Amino acid sequence: MNNKRQNHWILACSAILIAGAHAKVSYGSVYPDTPDQLWPDGIVPYEYDPDVGDDQKCCLEAAMEIWEAEAGIVFVVRTDETDYVKVQRNTVGPNYPPPVGFRSGDGGHVLNLNTWCDGVPCGAESPQQKFGLVHEVGHVLGLSHTQQRTDWDQFIELNDCVIDPAFVGNFNPVTNSLAWPRTQMDVDSIMSYPVCVFSICRTNNCPSPPQDCPALCGTSCGADFDMCATYSFKEPLASIWNPLRTCPGPQAEGDICVGQRNHISEWEKLVISWLYPPTTNWRFVEKGNPEETEDGTFYYPFELFEDGADDVPAGGTVWVQPGVYGSADGIYTKAMVVKGPLGGVVLN
Repeated sequence: MNNKRQNHWILACSAILIAGAHAKVSYGSVYPDTPDQLWPDGIVPYEYDPDVGDDQKCCLEAAMEIWEAEAGIVFVVRTDETDYVKVQRNTVGPNYPPPVGFRSGDGGHVLNLNTWCDGVPCGAESPQQKFGLVHEVGHVLGLSHTQQRTDWDQFIELNDCVIDPAFVGNFNPVTNSLAWPRTQMDVDSIMSYPVCVFSICRTNNCPSPPQDCPALCGTSCGADFDMCATYSFKEPLASIWNPLRTCPGPQAEGDICVGQRNHISEWEKLVISWLYPPTTNWRFVEKGNPEETEDGTFYYPFELFEDGADDVPAGGTVWVQPGVYGSADGIYTKAMVVKGPLGGVVLN
């Protein structure tokens, strides 16, 4: 029971059930298991190689601004910082060679643009071009591909037969990573892959014997979609996402489909804001937190609700993971917002 009395609120007698605000089965991000791989204070210095054109700079900086708008992240032109992002073009290999995020002592962390947005006037880039770079900048900030979470096999099945051997590493689980929330996969994430990317069938170059793979699949998978796809969904994701496995025609900002390159999901907005908090007026609570350290951050949440409520600044927010939190009853005289983004939170 939640009774307001002269700026107090009292939790007593019965339990408060906090329901989640989002019903769709699509959440979270895959992020490093240690904050040491986050850019200190959210400051990301970068510099361009001389052959990076103004059009590519414009496109990349538009992608940077997408992330800056969601979290306490600032991209700054490098002066003399030892560790920074080295932006270059016309190279081979991954756009942001692993591991993701900040790597102390690595000097210039290479971000390969290749021909991304090359020759595209500033502001004229398509959603796929701009948000393709949003995806790559997500790696810079520490996010891994959704299909690389350590428990991927609970949500998808890999079609090993059609994964191009040169790119199989893009499907290997990132062992030193965590995922939020723990029990669902964010298909809508900008870090998810389209289901035919790195399929050998896209180049009409399937190996023999022919029964192992379709002989021809075409460049967009076409009628042999299920045989061409590098992965498929398990339930309940299959029922939700099979009708959205591709975007019809050119994508527009906000289109929802598997591997979209046109928006950041609502859940990864939350996660990036917790990894790089824009303010200090929130605390995180997670029942069963295995960490010895508890300071109310996303990495080191309080295990008890009352600790989060006591520590959060006045007017701040206490984010609560699902669970039953006993001994939470009492009189709370501080103004605060309590949110259970996944629901299933009981305070008693």
